[in-house]
Amino acid sequence: MDGVRKDLLTLSKQQSAESKDWTMSHVKIFLNMQIAIISILMSVAFWLILTIVEIARKKVGISIVLVATFYTCLMLVSHGVSLQFTQSSGTDYVLENYSSSATCPKVRAPKLCAFSKQDVAMYQATFYTSYVGVGMLAMYAAFLLFIRRVEEEEYSG
Repeated sequence: MDGVRKDLLTLSKQQSAESKDWTMSHVKIFLNMQIAIISILMSVAFWLILTIVEIARKKVGISIVLVATFYTCLMLVSHGVSLQFTQSSGTDYVLENYSSSATCPKVRAPKLCAFSKQDVAMYQATFYTSYVGVGMLAMYAAFLLFIRRVEEEEYSG
């Protein structure tokens, strides 16, 4: 993805003002896709660290893990939706204008010319995985709430 964005940036420097604006808008789309994927990874890593610390040491507390779980669900949904809607316009533009074109400047833009439908499938797998992750984290949160309720009943009873 970074290679495609850099190739688009390189090609935009050699285009007319009108074409350059259009290409730069797609450079921003690929940048937004990168940010969405990095944000998904960071929120999952944050949640994973908190969960591991809680399971191993019992020092964080279920409340903190629940907040981190709901935060991670929110991040997965928001960035998954963002990725889903931005990837279609960015990848369609590259597929239509560069990867299937016989005039693609392979010397100046090798990643751009090599972009294929398999690359699009990887982006789609990313946001589909984020949606599945939301479901899994929701089940985990329900399990944590159940454990919390059982612990409260033990302490009060």
